[in-house]
Amino acid sequence: MARLEELGLTAPLADVLPRVATDEPAGPPVWDLARALFGGQHMPTPRQETGDCTCVAEKVQKQFRQVVQIVEEHREQKYRPVFAPFTYYAARQKVLQGRIRGAGATGAAVAEAVTRYGTLFEDDEGVPAYSGPIADLWGNGGGGVERFEGVAVDNPVRKVVRLRTVDEIRLAIQARRLVLIASSRGFRMQPVAYRGFHVFVPQGTWMHQMTLLAWMDDPFPAAYRGNQWGPHAHGQPLHGEWPGGAWNRAEDLEQELRGKYVEVYCYWDFEAEPGPPDHRVVR
Repeated sequence: MARLEELGLTAPLADVLPRVATDEPAGPPVWDLARALFGGQHMPTPRQETGDCTCVAEKVQKQFRQVVQIVEEHREQKYRPVFAPFTYYAARQKVLQGRIRGAGATGAAVAEAVTRYGTLFEDDEGVPAYSGPIADLWGNGGGGVERFEGVAVDNPVRKVVRLRTVDEIRLAIQARRLVLIASSRGFRMQPVAYRGFHVFVPQGTWMHQMTLLAWMDDPFPAAYRGNQWGPHAHGQPLHGEWPGGAWNRAEDLEQELRGKYVEVYCYWDFEAEPGPPDHRVVR
């Protein structure tokens, strides 16, 4: 995080919150906005195929943010799925300089990558289909990935906010800025029914990043925690929530935030694409 601050890419939550009306009642959950955009269907739940969880979660966050920008804010004209392997490359090779052996990246490296190197979309010219081998290849700097740097750079995240408390997480989500949480907290794969909702039960250790998509205060305070292991990884949600996740009780989040390894970020001012794809010739 110190590096992000040195580069002037971060902002305190208090500095950015006045820009949005956080005192107004929350609108419908972002998955309902997505259904309005996708003809009644959920936004597809990705299935990561290698150790690129930080970047596939970041893809989810950006895609839901685009939904908000299109449906509620009328800022964008076209929804464009994000291509996570480029972010994986930028985080591992441009930010971390290849220092990570094996798979993975850190939440801080991904946050820096998207502010400095932008976003590649699946419909940009020459972008291959997502797969674990492609993500591994690009994450290690192969496959000619560097030729896409000029295409991605004009779709950056302008500011990153580091969140440290459950209340900050709640405020950010209510401001329609979805939250990325990377930690060592593991959960049972199958959520349990708790007061009428599917809830994650903490168990074991996962070095993993997920996305906090929505907040509720009633019947109990919780954030909806979306995963990227496919739509059926954690059972069927009980109230039409986005498939592939469950509710994360505030008290469990509080405990997680006190853990040794945890990074929580939200992105402010993501510049998506206000029109058609770049359609640049990539050689």
